[in-house]
Amino acid sequence: MKLLFYPPFFAMLLVIFLLSGCKSTSQLNNPNDEKYKMRVQQFAEQPNKVTYESLLLSFVNSSYVHSIGDHDLVYRNTLASITNQEIACTEVDWFALTQRNFLSIKPHLSAQSCYQSANIQSKAEFHRGAVEFLLAGIKASGNGQHYYSAYQVTTWDDASDFIELSNYQVVDGYASLSHQNQAIYLVYVVNDITTGRQKEIYFENSKFIHGVLGLQYPFSGLGNHLELSVIDSLVVSDNIIAKIAKAGHLAELKKWPQAISLYQNVAQQNSAVAFYRLGMLCLTGETEHDFDKPCGEYFRSSASLGYMNAYVALTYIYLEGAGVVKSPDTASEYITLARQGLSLGDVWYKLTAIERTLNRQRGRLLDSEYLRKAIDYDSAPAKFYQLIESQNIEQEVQIAQLKKLAQTGFAPAQTSYARMLLASAKKGSKAWQQAQLWLDKATEQYYPNAFYLKGIALQNGLFDKPDKIAAYLAFQKAALVHHAQSQWRLGYYHSIGDVVEQDHRLAGSWYSLCSLAGNSNCLFSLGIHFRNGLAIEKDDRVAFKYFEQAAQKGHKMSKFYLATMYLQGAGVDKNIDKALSLYQQACDESVAKACIKLALIYRSGDLIGVNNQRANKLFDKACQLKNMDACNYLAQAYQSGLSVGQNLKRAIELYTQACESRKQTESCFSLAQLYQQGHGVSKSIDDAKYYYQIACVGYNQQACENHKKLLDKRD
Repeated sequence: MKLLFYPPFFAMLLVIFLLSGCKSTSQLNNPNDEKYKMRVQQFAEQPNKVTYESLLLSFVNSSYVHSIGDHDLVYRNTLASITNQEIACTEVDWFALTQRNFLSIKPHLSAQSCYQSANIQSKAEFHRGAVEFLLAGIKASGNGQHYYSAYQVTTWDDASDFIELSNYQVVDGYASLSHQNQAIYLVYVVNDITTGRQKEIYFENSKFIHGVLGLQYPFSGLGNHLELSVIDSLVVSDNIIAKIAKAGHLAELKKWPQAISLYQNVAQQNSAVAFYRLGMLCLTGETEHDFDKPCGEYFRSSASLGYMNAYVALTYIYLEGAGVVKSPDTASEYITLARQGLSLGDVWYKLTAIERTLNRQRGRLLDSEYLRKAIDYDSAPAKFYQLIESQNIEQEVQIAQLKKLAQTGFAPAQTSYARMLLASAKKGSKAWQQAQLWLDKATEQYYPNAFYLKGIALQNGLFDKPDKIAAYLAFQKAALVHHAQSQWRLGYYHSIGDVVEQDHRLAGSWYSLCSLAGNSNCLFSLGIHFRNGLAIEKDDRVAFKYFEQAAQKGHKMSKFYLATMYLQGAGVDKNIDKALSLYQQACDESVAKACIKLALIYRSGDLIGVNNQRANKLFDKACQLKNMDACNYLAQAYQSGLSVGQNLKRAIELYTQACESRKQTESCFSLAQLYQQGHGVSKSIDDAKYYYQIACVGYNQQACENHKKLLDKRD
């Protein structure tokens, strides 16, 4: 499907080096090269004036991003020449060499070592400062704890360098193709020597990938470029961590034989994560594929490589007797081993997660013994799950417990607590001020739901005056880490030209991204784009499919559009019965336009028998929903006595309500006529002129003429 933006597609060979630093022979002339070199020079002269983000952006927009493989080869050859004593390290122009990819850490370290050994301190200090600048920039770009707070790097080699220079012991690493193929994350499983805990550290290099592929950031997911151009290319080049990403994606698609085969291939190279995932696939029982060993053996192999999650899985199979004889004592031994790198709360919550994955819990997850133990051992995610999902907690108690959990620094609890404060108090109250502080705390941890809620608050002026620019930026923060509703908000801003320049093409791109996640608002908005031909060729058939998908997810307005398309035979065979049924469904769900449309059908009698009484009830419902067109139609019925007793007083009330809303000039015209004629109301030429004038401003030509006649008559 042709959709909204048309990026150039580079040859497959270009991306093989993309993440791993392999050689590329592609170099493009790019006017942004000078900007990048100026940024590097500025760092050399005034390092405090340059930010990591600005340097990263200038690099990915330059042609240097396409020769990163060549640069890496030059660097390695240089080191070989120094090692072989073919040249002295001081003969190397390290500034020129590092300038080609200033964000690569290792060349700076080599330069620093060289100049220190030669006692050339000023140059050594420059490269030491560059290393500190890059490490600080990576650390400032996130916290690495979750996908949404991943550290931003250029290549995976830079992530490896960062880990190497940190106080971590690497257990394993893998890539993850996530969010409907919108993102690739590099994840390191590490033991933190300082805390004694095992954790996963996330990295992402989306800006770099988009720069190399020549794609508009962040829309690579629209053409499935990340899987086809990056992951698949790296799999062909035998990249282990890319194979794990591909296998994970195949498993999501339930392509079991391919997924298992790829995991087994990686497991042969001693990947703890691959062994663990084979064990989980084996446990699910969803695949009929014959595994080459019992499920537990995969977990034992993973555990022997130091992966704590494998000890948790072994605990589970012995507690549940999954493929083994139940043995609480053996399970207890594995819990003890898991505690080498995990807290007891983490162990029991991970057991809850396994239970949920395997769908073996009896009843709701809230009844899980594993969840209760996780709560007993102070697991924040477990406590949060119980608070949010439980139906038996009074609101005051829930708010108090959320506050307590928020005080531990758990971002989801901070966000939910802020939301409840906003819902239970009034604007300007102390509670709302506290809500703002809690949202700030959650956004400091990069939590996307917090950015979204903050955007809503800023947009609607909950904390101060409305600030749509700040709201847009908050939504953008969440949208860039694949928060679907925030992506829809950005699309909406661009669609109506609010704060930003109107751009239906860009709006459609945002809608396309969040539609991948099945967001009903996004599916509906794409339907509107295709229905009206906004930045793309009008196509009712495609529009119908998007409206249908949105309606299936409960989107009410989509049902109205589907009904209209069935009525018109637009993009689908004409079907009056389906149209009437969908209008009724939408009306029942308080879509005023659907009530009006159905009422007009009953009033006209063109498609079904005339039923003015039914029509008036529908107009009344839509009027109560604050639709002024409906109020006008209902007023007409009361004025004429059409299937209701004539009631001019009620008609005038409805006309006045509709007119003074400034949304229904036809009511203003009717009201002016009644005042001019003194029909049902005391005759008043002044009031007639007043209402004719309002209708005239609303482009009612007859009202303008009547108003002029009254003015002329007075003269």
